[in-house]
Amino acid sequence: MRSSLRGTREKEVEKGQRDLASKVGLRKDGNVEDGDPVATLRSIRKADLKEQLDEMTTEINQKFQDVTVQMEETAHRMEDLERSTAESEKWDIGVKDTLLQLLNKKTLQSKLSDLEGRSRHNNIQIYGVSENAEGSSMPRFIENLIKTELWDLLELNQGDDLGIERAHRALTPRPPAGMPPRSIVVGFLQFTTKEKILHAAWKKKILVEEKRVYFDHDYAEEVQQKRKEYTPIKRMLRDKQICFQTPLTKVHVHLDSGTVIYNKVFEAAEDLTKRGIVVGPIQPSKTAGVTEEDITVLLPLSVSRKRRGGKSPDFRQDVWET
Repeated sequence: MRSSLRGTREKEVEKGQRDLASKVGLRKDGNVEDGDPVATLRSIRKADLKEQLDEMTTEINQKFQDVTVQMEETAHRMEDLERSTAESEKWDIGVKDTLLQLLNKKTLQSKLSDLEGRSRHNNIQIYGVSENAEGSSMPRFIENLIKTELWDLLELNQGDDLGIERAHRALTPRPPAGMPPRSIVVGFLQFTTKEKILHAAWKKKILVEEKRVYFDHDYAEEVQQKRKEYTPIKRMLRDKQICFQTPLTKVHVHLDSGTVIYNKVFEAAEDLTKRGIVVGPIQPSKTAGVTEEDITVLLPLSVSRKRRGGKSPDFRQDVWET
């Protein structure tokens, strides 16, 4: 038994020696094939280290290439972002410039409306006269109407001339049957005569063909549009028998607590609702009152700030190109 175990161990030792000899270059007789075994071991170690170093270098180079690709992609994205930001800022600046130009045009329109109102300074408008009620001569019809209905209130002599310069229907298409008739525009030579007639007409109920007619100032078109916005408020105030006046684009409401003056229709509707006078829906004006401050608030801060010298971008060209 012992002899068999000793034989097995000897075989294992011999096999291990052969494997070691094959690694360090020894022959079966124990001699070195190519020199010093220590040098051979060192060369093997160097080969292993070189192989590992090559693998590490290859891995590092691959990772470096991946990082480089990612950095290039990030740089491209940054360039695209900067380009997009610059284009957006250019667009916003162009929008602001265009809106300011429109605002200047609106200011010019206000001046034109003021001139239009001054040119109508001596005019009155008469509402509710049926079509064709004037006959063949509108000036003669208006003169007879005033002398018949208002002459006592005017404190004029029978032979005094009213100074009617012109009288005609409003320059709009003739309405179809069943629709309200066009108003009548009457121009006087003297402003004082126009004021006397207007104030006298406000004091009396005037009927033409058993229909009531109303006298009022001849306002400019823009003022008329703004005055129409007060229609629901005026209707509600009449229903509640509350006195009011509407000079130009304002409304003066005479409440028990005193007279309240409203400059805008939404302001009047909100305050009257709080006071228990519920107003119907309000139709806003087509031209909202936008100011330069409103434009500055709506646009980004970088665009709202004062720009440095240089030619501003051509917004219209940008819109055409897009």
